[in-house]
Amino acid sequence: MKPTVGRIVHFNRKHGDFIVQEAALVVAVHNEECVTLVVWNAYGTSTTERSISRGGDAGKWDWPTKV
Repeated sequence: MKPTVGRIVHFNRKHGDFIVQEAALVVAVHNEECVTLVVWNAYGTSTTERSISRGGDAGKWDWPTKV
């Protein structure tokens, strides 16, 4: 899948010893692996994360797991 503006993805944030997935909206696409996101935490606070690469590590974005 290619990222496009408006798509919902997950942002992996380090929280203590864990990585938590937070809801994010793609607001800019730099290439197929690098995007800018608006990210919401569990409390509804949003942050902008710029030039984020795709992956499973902390500080990266990925597609939601299919259920």
